[in-house]
Amino acid sequence: MSQTLRVSELAAGVQESATIRLNQRAVRLRAEGMPVIHLGIGEPTNRAPQSAIEAAEQLLAAGYLKYTATAGVPSLRQAIADYMTACYGREIPPANVIASNGSKHSLFNVLLAIVSPGDEVVIPAPYWVTYPEQVKLVRGRPVIVLPEPGSLLPSAESLIGAAGPGTRAILLNSPNNP
Repeated sequence: MSQTLRVSELAAGVQESATIRLNQRAVRLRAEGMPVIHLGIGEPTNRAPQSAIEAAEQLLAAGYLKYTATAGVPSLRQAIADYMTACYGREIPPANVIASNGSKHSLFNVLLAIVSPGDEVVIPAPYWVTYPEQVKLVRGRPVIVLPEPGSLLPSAESLIGAAGPGTRAILLNSPNNP
């Protein structure tokens, strides 16, 4: 007996990634011989520092395969806190630093922790296309705030004005990567 895999209602309600759709189209057009200036998914072109490669090789050769702390390796968290102090004059305790595999992952975890079904999350435009979908995944409602004509970012006043009694968060992320 054959069964079809069914995705959850939450997963089915998420729209296809506009970024991936754009990337797939660029690949297809290039394969068809079309000239494409692709402004979609960026891939780093710089090489990893040789010292990092060698350190990773040494750890792997020694069999050092361990889980890290949930908030990140303590020495990395300390280095991030030290960087903030040196570059921005902001002293942040390492206990307040989380090192994750990216902003989307961290933001999703925060939304999952604080947004209940029906809660609003205010998102200034431009925004990374994943953010409204993440809000929907935690059963919240994204509230997009557009900039005034001739401006690149919404004003603080318009963000505050978009917040209401059902607002649980205003999603500010820098860079917002549009």
